[in-house]
Amino acid sequence: MKNLSATTAALIALASGSSALAADMPVKAPPAAAIAVYNWTGVYVGGGFGYGMFNLDSSLTNNGVQESIDQTSAGRGWFATVVGGYDHQVNNRIVAGVFADVDFSAIRGHWGDPWWEAAGGINQRWAWAAGGRIGYLFHPAVLSYVNAGYSQARFSRASLFAFGLGTPNGDFIPAQTYSGWFLGGGLEAMLFAGWSVKTEYRLADYGTRSVPIIFNNGVPTAGVTRIHPYVQTARSELIYRFNTGRPVYAAAASAPAMPVYSWTGFYIGAGAGYGMFNLDSSLTVNGTLESANQTWGGRGWFGTVTAGFDSVFSNRMVGGVFADVDISNIKGHFADTWWEASGRITHKWAWAAGARAGYLVLPTVLTYVNGGFTQARFSGVTLFDFGFPTNPTGDSLPAQTYSGWFVGGGVETPLWSGFFVKTEYRYADYRTRTLLVVNDDARIAPDRIHPTVQTVRTDLVYKFNWGAAPVTARY
Repeated sequence: MKNLSATTAALIALASGSSALAADMPVKAPPAAAIAVYNWTGVYVGGGFGYGMFNLDSSLTNNGVQESIDQTSAGRGWFATVVGGYDHQVNNRIVAGVFADVDFSAIRGHWGDPWWEAAGGINQRWAWAAGGRIGYLFHPAVLSYVNAGYSQARFSRASLFAFGLGTPNGDFIPAQTYSGWFLGGGLEAMLFAGWSVKTEYRLADYGTRSVPIIFNNGVPTAGVTRIHPYVQTARSELIYRFNTGRPVYAAAASAPAMPVYSWTGFYIGAGAGYGMFNLDSSLTVNGTLESANQTWGGRGWFGTVTAGFDSVFSNRMVGGVFADVDISNIKGHFADTWWEASGRITHKWAWAAGARAGYLVLPTVLTYVNGGFTQARFSGVTLFDFGFPTNPTGDSLPAQTYSGWFVGGGVETPLWSGFFVKTEYRYADYRTRTLLVVNDDARIAPDRIHPTVQTVRTDLVYKFNWGAAPVTARY
């Protein structure tokens, strides 16, 4: 996958247009300087794009009998979005508003069930959301916010193929619209003459629906699957505000002076995050491909520790190297429709080492992109007939460490006395590995598994040299 995230694109856009955000800003702002005070009250429209993953938790009944449980199918892909809304600036720091948006998506994956011995492609076609947001202006032109509200998403029909291979079995799951809620947060920055750019993370939970499995002739089978979708997205949008006109200016003497921090030096930090994974898989037995086009998934929380070194290379550019370790509890399921079995799998830990390059939108606001090498550890899988813990098959997949690359981006800003906070989106792609299914220590059949992981994280960082005299820069 060529997965340069939507967040990365937004941060570059934010950096390129922000040279008008503030006047000359040395360590002690001169009393005669002026800062722009932007009007955030009014109506806006916008559009953009993003990247996302979904999980589909499912279980299946046939003639009223529970036949499989605890399956988690998955998918990932891009989407385009349009948005409209209204904000009201409550005071010089607080902005609140309402909005609605529509996503036109190609987030593609697979749904499968080991009892039905079939799998097929399924896509999130579109989603819409309506809700409210509240934000804090840590600069007159830069708004950080959280949002929440109601959402609906449309998932396509899934035509089922025996073991996910090219032979259709004639059955399908009809297209469905799911309803639920979303929660997210992001950053928006004014660019020029009514234009702003915003980048946002969002998690949506669409509740459970009972979906019939249909024969090709349109007659329902006795099989019903209960599906519960979750969708995690990162998006960037270009916004136009109708009410901006000329910005209002206020004397800098009436506003507190903005401190300037040193960005050169060593740092350590710790934090937490949330993520999803996809596991693409296929299975061969005695050299014959028996199943293909399976995508399984999982989601959950993780803790993280980080350390690194940054250096200011010019008035605005910051570069550095870093490493971090995630201790995670991102849980999901692995299954195979030919093996007719499934079991729980957990993303246990990951470490990453790489570099980042950033742009100082303000002396106290760094936007950055990063990338590098990563490894992740996934637990072993004990396989149960159709996912039932009471029916162990005796088969298992061993725990494995996967290697790959990551790319991401984020925002960092100081809080107080050497402490900084940063929030980051990251996408990791781990190379395919061949795992041998094991039964009583006898190797049986190889599964080819390709993990991808999408995370969002927030770290509290301590910089050892934060009080060092910075280089005076023009903003």
